[in-house]
Amino acid sequence: MALLSFAEIPQLQAFTMSVQRLLKAQPVLAVVSDQHLVVCWQRRQTWFWRLGHWAPDSCRDGVPLLREAMGELLADLLFESDVLGAEILLVLPEASCDWRVLEGASLSRLEQAEDRSQLLSELTWSIDPDATVLALSPCADAVLALGAARPTVQAWIEVVEMADLPLRRMDWCLSAGLRALNRFCPDWTGDLAWLLHSCRGLRLVLIRAGVPELDRCVSLDVDDPLAAWEQLVQVVDAWQQINPAAPLGWWLSLPAKERDGWAGRCVQARGDTRLDHEIPGAPVAWDPLDSSELDPVVELLLSALPGERA
Repeated sequence: MALLSFAEIPQLQAFTMSVQRLLKAQPVLAVVSDQHLVVCWQRRQTWFWRLGHWAPDSCRDGVPLLREAMGELLADLLFESDVLGAEILLVLPEASCDWRVLEGASLSRLEQAEDRSQLLSELTWSIDPDATVLALSPCADAVLALGAARPTVQAWIEVVEMADLPLRRMDWCLSAGLRALNRFCPDWTGDLAWLLHSCRGLRLVLIRAGVPELDRCVSLDVDDPLAAWEQLVQVVDAWQQINPAAPLGWWLSLPAKERDGWAGRCVQARGDTRLDHEIPGAPVAWDPLDSSELDPVVELLLSALPGERA
């Protein structure tokens, strides 16, 4: 029987990895969706990103189904990229959470409440109040309530556990993106329209004074994208009729062709303002031959976690 070298002893390998994680803790942003996984990490002051695709039927409506295989993909991407000591900052997909704005509420009082079941029962969302993970965060003069089904959250935790990686924290793509937008547009005094791709087409979030007031999805017909734009304009016009009119600025988290194509032209035709711009310090592809484009939402999310990037 062949003898194992020290490097091949499983216990020694596990010990070595533990030491590396302790000495070289490396925050890794992992943004997940139903189709793929994007990981971002820093090396020599530069952020890199890499894309991995789940196997078919691995994830549905934001719920991971093939957890072991998904964990293996996460671990393999980081191992192949020579990322040591990874600590995962997991950003949950759009369909996994819901949010509501609580006006006139005190964050400290809500956090100190022993029983939040009444608050959950009063929120009009589809998540079962008895099986909901609730997170509260400040949002200008209001409180933002984020809810996710407990089994879904636990399933994503297990995906990271299957990768044998520590989970530093979890976030949600829309709430993290909202924080980034408020950081990038501090001098904009008007309303803000955030447009991004959704699992149901296009998603429009209308924001006033840092608070999301309206969240609407419209279907996208690839043969007639202007039809979707007309629906979006109707939503904006109705919202601005109810609320006092204010200048409207757009942040388009869309692929470059769409951002500079029909959407950009339509924004200008309305006389609105384009606020989206190139994000400084945006990550570059790990593989220089990779011609794919990084999801602009991921760029936004990375900038929303400055305290985690050091």
